[in-house]
Amino acid sequence: MSFRVSVTGIPADSNGKIWRISELRYPVYDMMNDPVFRQSVDSTLYMDYVTILNTEDALELHNKYRLDPSFEINKKSEQTLLERLKKGAPETIWVVFEINEW
Repeated sequence: MSFRVSVTGIPADSNGKIWRISELRYPVYDMMNDPVFRQSVDSTLYMDYVTILNTEDALELHNKYRLDPSFEINKKSEQTLLERLKKGAPETIWVVFEINEW
């Protein structure tokens, strides 16, 4: 069983740009047990988890798990993620972290 973590930014303005980054390799099993995540059940019965955070909490979550020895990232992707989270509103108001089994 394999998992993928993706991060999606939702803008405050309905005309704003939604962004998504999926080149992040967080410690998935630790994240799945984090109380901020909820299991998302669908008809396929895959183990998917999701949380929706503001930009400050998303940055805190990222920093918490990036210190884990199993964390791997494309440096450019992390730089893009950090820039977008630090900009905050109105460019990004909500951040969705998804853990998907595939």
